[in-house]
Amino acid sequence: TRIRRYHQSLRILQEAVSVWDKNSPSFSILLGDMIDGKTKLLKNEDKCLNDVLSIVKTTSIPFHYVCGNHEHYAFNRTSIYNKILDSRPQCSPSQFYYSFSPDVYDSDGVKSDVGDKYRFICLDAYDTSLIGASSEETLAQARAILAEKNPNDLTQGGTWFNNLERENYRFVPYNGGLSSKQMTFLKNELLAAGELSQKVVVFCHQPIHAPK
Repeated sequence: TRIRRYHQSLRILQEAVSVWDKNSPSFSILLGDMIDGKTKLLKNEDKCLNDVLSIVKTTSIPFHYVCGNHEHYAFNRTSIYNKILDSRPQCSPSQFYYSFSPDVYDSDGVKSDVGDKYRFICLDAYDTSLIGASSEETLAQARAILAEKNPNDLTQGGTWFNNLERENYRFVPYNGGLSSKQMTFLKNELLAAGELSQKVVVFCHQPIHAPK
């Protein structure tokens, strides 16, 4: 029932950052779709992304990112990496997933060990997909999966869900999945966190578990 005014998004982000500055959170995270994919058609995708990132740069709060489908509509993987993820040692144009433990400071500004008790994992939901595949291999896998699960013509909109069982609604071009390499990464991260008795939080642009 709440009215959402998208034209005010930048102002709302600026207000949020201002509030966060006063409360000093250990980090913030943007979970994707920072810009609309239509910016590619309008040829203002760089400006729109820079408008968001310029607000992020006004604060000393560390920001982390998960990419959504609209980033992939607007940019290729190399551009996304160069514009958003190039400062992360774990990342590359073919790897958008990574983990981190935040730096946490007490009221006196002294770093504590609280951050070491947590591990945050950011996943790449478009690793295996039609719109943001990390390789030709994962692109081929995505095509094969969609061909098996969705018999409709996926080259044009409006017919993707025709005669499709509800449980297969997720097999459409704007969704994606994790590659076997990324699944190995996630498994190793969870094992390592377990050995260190760390609590784990996983971030992903799409749900990683579909309820029945």
